Amino acid sequence: MPSLLFHLLSTAVIAGGAWYQTLEQLDKFPTPGPAIIKAGSFSSNGALKLKPLTEACLRRIRLAAWITRKLNHKEKLSPQAGKRLGKELNKLPLCFSTVELDIEPLFQYAEWLPLFLNAVRQELSSVRKLHVALEPPAGLEESKWSEEDYSKILETIDGIDVMLYDTALMFPLSYKKLTEQVVGKLGLLLTKFEKREIWLGLPTYQDRTKLHSPRVENLIVATEGIKASIAPAFCSKNFQFVFFAGYDMTPEDKTKADALGDWLREYCDSIKE
Repeated sequence: MPSLLFHLLSTAVIAGGAWYQTLEQLDKFPTPGPAIIKAGSFSSNGALKLKPLTEACLRRIRLAAWITRKLNHKEKLSPQAGKRLGKELNKLPLCFSTVELDIEPLFQYAEWLPLFLNAVRQELSSVRKLHVALEPPAGLEESKWSEEDYSKILETIDGIDVMLYDTALMFPLSYKKLTEQVVGKLGLLLTKFEKREIWLGLPTYQDRTKLHSPRVENLIVATEGIKASIAPAFCSKNFQFVFFAGYDMTPEDKTKADALGDWLREYCDSIKE
């Protein structure tokens, strides 16, 4: 995913909102809710390198740590590395209640991944939740993830973030169909794993890259796909939209993100009646 981007987390059914962002952007996009901060990275042996985070804790009551790892060619992360990483993640300030590992590229399920994640989870404090960011489970040529693969990960840790952006698709209809497919599969997973958290990553950024065309990947198209496949399972407190936004995000982008969250709340209220 683009390195100079951050995430915006809309809590959908849950009141309020939160941001995935770099520490420097806390002031640029101030929000009253929790924030998910780009907190650091780790090496192949699990050694953790953290950014200075004290200031973030002073600005937000609830925080999550976004921890990255760029894999080398055919690199596998071992359970030993997972144990070390889990122990070192406990050095995070207490204001961080969730850790999300962003390990890329992961175009398909790997046998070493749940073993590594399980080792991290075993050493990570029980007061913190562990998530991992993953490719979509359908529709992309490079991505080979299946519902069964997702299930294996959800059996191991507390949650996943499905990144439905940077798809390299060229037509809005293709992105809408992909969104429909992904939402349909995530609805089944939400029903199966009622105690696990599932976040759906959506684009709100205008940056044009090799993998992202704002004309194709945008909230208007994504919302059409979501509405076509939405199910009551998405009213769970464990589901959330995650908006991936660039430095050039506009107030209009924020408005569209808020509108999607409002629509989901209204949908969930309507099925209760």
